[in-house]
Amino acid sequence: MRGFLLFFLLLSIIGKSQEPVISCSFEKMNVVYIGIPNPVTIAASGYQCEELTVTGINCELTYKEPGKYDLITKGGTEAFVVVMAGGDTLGVEKYRIRRIPDPNKFFSRNWYDCRSCISGSFKANYDHYPYLDVEFKVVKVIFFYPDPITNEMLSIESVGDKLNEQAIAALNKTKIGQTICVEIYCIGPDNELRKVNVGCIELW
Repeated sequence: MRGFLLFFLLLSIIGKSQEPVISCSFEKMNVVYIGIPNPVTIAASGYQCEELTVTGINCELTYKEPGKYDLITKGGTEAFVVVMAGGDTLGVEKYRIRRIPDPNKFFSRNWYDCRSCISGSFKANYDHYPYLDVEFKVVKVIFFYPDPITNEMLSIESVGDKLNEQAIAALNKTKIGQTICVEIYCIGPDNELRKVNVGCIELW
């Protein structure tokens, strides 16, 4: 009887050891970011990459080469990758979805030479996320400046990535020692409008 039980226990262990192990490895990050391609390598032990069929739940997988895909999601909190072979489901992997971080680097040509910023374009980029290949488009710039009489802060909105003529005229009337501020709005590949404060600068 003991030998019989040992035989079935051994079969159970062997059966479990033969179950395929699914591997879904992201090349640049360990979460899925909204609106951008997230490169992922997918494999299953005991199978060639060409034998696998992969589908996404709350995401789309674009084939690049055997075992390599771009995963894109439009939102939500979780994405799932289903790995199949020969009509059998080998495994399902779950991943967290995250919003693309706000850009933290802003610049305009000669912006810190304040009087010359009239010829510059404001841009938004990253300092701390080199693995994210993301482009932001600046769609609006709000320029804050002191009223010549009351010194109360006024604002002028410019569409696009540059100060418009009205804002440039207001800038040219400011004096040394006064403070001006700029606020930009940009859109990333997730189509989210982001309000980003560039900050204030004292003219010199």
